[in-house]
Amino acid sequence: MLKEENYFNLLDLPVAFDVDLQLLTEHYRLLQKAVHPDKFANSSDQERLVAVQKASLVNEAYEVLKSPISRARYLLSLHGMVPNDNDTISDPSFLMQQMEIRESLEAASAQEDPLTATEDVMDDIENMFKGILDEIATLFRLNYPELEKISHLVLQLHFFGRLRNEAETQLAKLDH
Repeated sequence: MLKEENYFNLLDLPVAFDVDLQLLTEHYRLLQKAVHPDKFANSSDQERLVAVQKASLVNEAYEVLKSPISRARYLLSLHGMVPNDNDTISDPSFLMQQMEIRESLEAASAQEDPLTATEDVMDDIENMFKGILDEIATLFRLNYPELEKISHLVLQLHFFGRLRNEAETQLAKLDH
């Protein structure tokens, strides 16, 4: 059962993984204008405090909903599930894949053209990341989403996010 009050309702969007980012931004800007603390500069201390709290809530809602990973986590939380980044993945094939990607990333820096080799690994990481996001989107579209599976996939995204950060760091070092 979904909670009635949530970030989707606040920003006048359907409760769904698939979000129209342009519409999200439009609704965010309109709401932010309406609750901006500057509009309450001549109001009582209590009204100014409420405006600051509302503006903060609107900002938080926007930040959560614009990121697919945080949006997936948030949707899971609305269903009573809270994935934990500290959870471990026991799937041996996934763990092997992670090790192979990490090894490819390390090996890329020793290639004749380390920048291109690292970019190739980064492309692979991005493709796998996007594939998981697509699978999550498909599962959330089901009448009865497989929440355990989605939670597991969100955890995989966390691992791929770390790999992506490592690849970006390596690219930045090579690009200088």
